[in-house]
Amino acid sequence: MHVYNIETTVYIGDGLEGKLFASTSIASKGVGKTEAKAYMMAIKAIKPNSDVFEKLVAEGSNKIIEYYNSTCDLILSEAKALESKQSYEEAIAKCMSIPNVCKDCYEESMKLVGSIFQTKIDFACKKVMNQAQGKWSASQDKDGADATIALLSTIDPQSNCFRDATSFLDLIYTEIKDKIDEIEQREWDMKVKAQQDATDLESQRIEAAGEVAKAYAKNRPAVNYYVIY
Repeated sequence: MHVYNIETTVYIGDGLEGKLFASTSIASKGVGKTEAKAYMMAIKAIKPNSDVFEKLVAEGSNKIIEYYNSTCDLILSEAKALESKQSYEEAIAKCMSIPNVCKDCYEESMKLVGSIFQTKIDFACKKVMNQAQGKWSASQDKDGADATIALLSTIDPQSNCFRDATSFLDLIYTEIKDKIDEIEQREWDMKVKAQQDATDLESQRIEAAGEVAKAYAKNRPAVNYYVIY
């Protein structure tokens, strides 16, 4: 028989920023015919409803709230600095890291998220418009129109230049419509309608910003932890 006495440490922290808010250790014992079974029994002996974990969560939650409330202005300033460098994804992720239990700071961060996201999509829109205009100037036929509309379709309907993109689409449609037959006409009508049928809802803006933050966080490298006292 094998006997294992182990000590398991559990942490509450921010894996992206490398901040450790609380930790605790719990001892357990396992017995088994093999080392592996003894180890597994020691793991199973840890009770998830133990008071130790309840205290850990309470301590960690308080530390998290204290941390974000005390560093709110700094976090928002860092987000604005990232925005000025056109690091929009990182800036949004910085704001979205603030938990909603920090009510005042969270509300301020959501306002900033809306502003940064607007700047991001406006910047992207101008870039795509330049590409689309260049594409159409180089090839003013159906193939060129298809390539141009493919670019225009990527423009966010909430961006400031979306109306310009729609007007440009109408211009292309007017110039190309005499060169396409009835079947293609219907396809073009559908393309134009798909480009123009967009809504401007704030909930969509925040949801889209959240996806930007998730994508950025997913690609973040591993970090080391340091303790917040």
